[in-house]
Amino acid sequence: MSQLAFFFDRCFPRPIAYMIAQYESRYHVRFLDDDSRFRTDSPDTEIIQTLGDDSNYRWVLLSADARITRRPAERAALSGAGIKFFYCGRAWFKMDMHEQAWKFVRSWPSIVEIAEHHKQKIFEIEGTNLKITPSG
Repeated sequence: MSQLAFFFDRCFPRPIAYMIAQYESRYHVRFLDDDSRFRTDSPDTEIIQTLGDDSNYRWVLLSADARITRRPAERAALSGAGIKFFYCGRAWFKMDMHEQAWKFVRSWPSIVEIAEHHKQKIFEIEGTNLKITPSG
């Protein structure tokens, strides 16, 4: 089985993604802008499909864009690609960057555990209580 890897899209705060990349030593972590397979304007469906087709890793996509779960094309791409997807709930947008950073770091071990072991594919990271719940 391929190694688990985490991919942060452009909707996710770059400083937090880079912080996780520095902090996480067990897994590969990448931010969209640092991946030569993608342009800055690559559509979500292309990103999702490319990650799903990558046999080197079992990719987990993280985003602050919950709309991906509501758009038919993106939802179909997620389903077809077989990757796991975590998105930030509404409360995250009411926080400043410092609060987002410490809360996300606090949530990270749970995100990794769920990505490794949970059968569900789509999850919401709630900002208020840091609960991670299956979605859809």
